[in-house]
Parts: sequence; structure tokens; C-alpha cells
Amino acid sequence: MAHSANKIIAHSSRQSRSVSLHARLMTFLALARQRRQLSALDQHLLNDIGVSRTQAENEAQKSGWDVPQRWYY
Repeated sequence: MAHSANKIIAHSSRQSRSVSLHARLMTFLALARQRRQLSALDQHLLNDIGVSRTQAENEAQKSGWDVPQRWYY
């Protein structure tokens, strides 16, 4: 019985890591997409959100996995 329970726990742990990895990958891909969209905004829209063209371009050049440190906690 204990052996069976250990297999279930191990499977659950692998599944959690898999879901976590999938969720993180999807988040990184979404961030990369949002950065591309930010760089495509015209000056009027950038002014509306308080972001300069330079800031938008700098953000857009970051890689998808370049995320704020707080995301790791």
C-alpha cells in the first residue's frame, strides 16, 4: 500500500512541476508578445501610458526570460 501511495505522490510531484514549467513558459511567451506590441505602439498611445519611445524600445529588446526578480518568489 505504501509503495502505491509513493507512486501517486511522485506522479503528482512530476505533474506539478510539468504544469509549473508549462505555466512559466506560457508567461514568458506572453511577455515577449507584449513587449513586441509595446514597441509597435505609436507615440500618441505611448504618451497615454506614460512611456517614452526609448523606454518602449529598450523594453522590447529584452528577451522573453528577462523578467523582474520578484517573479521568482
